[in-house]
Amino acid sequence: MLHSSVPFVFHAEQPAQGFAFCSNAPIDRSVVAAVEFPAPVVTRAGSSRKAFTLVELLVVIAIIGVLVALLLPAVQAARRMQCTNHLKQLGLATHLFHDSYGFFPPGRGGGAASWFALILPHLEGGAEFAKWDMKLSYYHKENFEARVYFVPVYSCPSQQRPPYSLSAERSAMPAMVSGVPGDTGKGATGDYAGNFGSVHAYDATGIIVQVNDGKYSGIPPTDPALHLPSITFAMVSDGLSKTFLAGEKHLRHNMFGKYPDDSSIYNWDHVHNWGRIAGIDTRPTPKGQRPVAPTLLAKSPMDVSMDCTYGCMNFGSPHPGITNFVYGDGHVAPMTLAAEVTLLTNLAHREDGGAVGDIQ
Repeated sequence: MLHSSVPFVFHAEQPAQGFAFCSNAPIDRSVVAAVEFPAPVVTRAGSSRKAFTLVELLVVIAIIGVLVALLLPAVQAARRMQCTNHLKQLGLATHLFHDSYGFFPPGRGGGAASWFALILPHLEGGAEFAKWDMKLSYYHKENFEARVYFVPVYSCPSQQRPPYSLSAERSAMPAMVSGVPGDTGKGATGDYAGNFGSVHAYDATGIIVQVNDGKYSGIPPTDPALHLPSITFAMVSDGLSKTFLAGEKHLRHNMFGKYPDDSSIYNWDHVHNWGRIAGIDTRPTPKGQRPVAPTLLAKSPMDVSMDCTYGCMNFGSPHPGITNFVYGDGHVAPMTLAAEVTLLTNLAHREDGGAVGDIQ
């Protein structure tokens, strides 16, 4: 560093070209006085902020409304895509079950749980499936931990149910079976159901049906009238790509978690817990008996036009205008809510011979 012993002198008569520091000479105060400094500006708190006018506020609200209107369809599309993916996984799991046993999973599996429990090992849920004791009733206390297990794949993100909700089921009988005071047979809920066929009867015509031939459980049926064969690929003579395997089930908006609408999907006790029907019974109507009304797709969760006294049996969804289905070959496609009863019957019945168009 350089040091100098020569002092810097500020000369008042010369115009200042920069800053100078004086070590020996006094400062001419007339020069300092000549320098003008801006007067300080005093402001009051909040005085510099301008309030929104009514017009500006309305414009902001309008812009927000437009952004929300643009965002909602994207959110709905994402949820619908996720729902479609869940149905694809159900289709794949049932095919893996068929590979293992030679037939589709029965709606009632071994007397303890529905097909939603039986396919758990094919949904990376082997540990959860191991909690089931298929020799005991669904309501038994030993199956409590298994029946309250929630599987995200069984839930549609568009459905307005509380997350991880349990069904209340019934109030008296379950406690008598399980021996646990206050037990109502509650279990995990879900938004999908297997295709039971075109008629709500023991001789169901779908793919996921009540099976009592004993092939799964190894226990032959005690009542021959309930003897139904296990459904195989070959038995779907209309074609796997032309027959419903499962779909979204109709749930009334004010009945989430309530019996009988939203019973646990693991509960085999009633068909509406794990299955749905579509179309109309094509068998001849017995003399003196009224024809069975067709089972159409529910228009929305707000649709209360059908009889759900003993549990809703309609397919339906929260998606506007459509209900998603997975078919026997594993592909997923939406069905318009305006689908005619003949088309629904042909797609729900596995062997009626009815011709349908290409399902994408």
